Amino acid sequence: MSKVKSGLVFIIYVMATPILTVLYVGLFISMIFAVVVAVLRTVGMDMIKMNIWYEQPIPVALSIPAAVLFSLLLLYCLKYIKRALKYSLTKIKW
Repeated sequence: MSKVKSGLVFIIYVMATPILTVLYVGLFISMIFAVVVAVLRTVGMDMIKMNIWYEQPIPVALSIPAAVLFSLLLLYCLKYIKRALKYSLTKIKW
């Protein structure tokens, strides 16, 4: 029974590792993208819209601080996703 349980745990960690990796990379790209878009919006690209809620736009002067706060939230999430990914990778190694 112990070998079956350890085999199932191994399969779960093997399946979780690519999901955590894609989530980590996606959030990292989103973090950088948010700041770049906020800078472009502040410089004067009118086609970029940033809304807090439906039909409630963020003022142009506050787009960089809002993007930095959003990026910090993503960075906080990245810290724990990286921790879970490292744990998952250590469980996969024999």
